[in-house]
Amino acid sequence: AKPNPTETLALTPRQLAAARLLVRGVRPSEVARQLATIPQTISRWKRLPEFAAELKTLHAMLCLHAR
Repeated sequence: AKPNPTETLALTPRQLAAARLLVRGVRPSEVARQLATIPQTISRWKRLPEFAAELKTLHAMLCLHAR
């Protein structure tokens, strides 16, 4: 199934950057530091359905490239 592009559009550029960092294994506290925010913000974003969907899509893409 192709990812729905409207899901990505619901996220801000900072949220997309956070998702890319998290999926690469960067700790949430470090993601927060790099994006000049607080760890609680990253935790809140991780609970958003669109953010979780982006993480899932990015993780699937990484798994495909690792083969």
